[in-house]
Amino acid sequence: MNYQVLNAQGALQRLVGRTDIPSQYFVGLVRFTRKFNDELSVINEAVNAIIRKYVEEGADSVPVEDEHYGDCLAEVNNLRAQESKLNEKPVRLPSIVINNGIERDLFVLTEEGVLDDILVLEPFIEIIER
Repeated sequence: MNYQVLNAQGALQRLVGRTDIPSQYFVGLVRFTRKFNDELSVINEAVNAIIRKYVEEGADSVPVEDEHYGDCLAEVNNLRAQESKLNEKPVRLPSIVINNGIERDLFVLTEEGVLDDILVLEPFIEIIER
């Protein structure tokens, strides 16, 4: 679903920014991320086109009090509910990584948001035992 792509964008960027993912998995993650970003770009362009349809000249958003706000929101929500065209297999990642010589779970709760990250990434990743 498009909303899953939109919701996962930040979590995927944080995952790609990690240095503890072994290279044999990281390459697949980067390839997946490129295709993910292409689909995300298409979805964002569609959202922006909807907003442009309803926005007043010179503005960059539709105010809540605007008479067309509900119509704009309904169209955006409809787009978010549509099936995504991202037809990639989930990227495979190890359940355990080594960070500073210490084995850790890939998604340990070490920083704010990590638990949320695994939830929004679930449709796109497959955790495998090493």
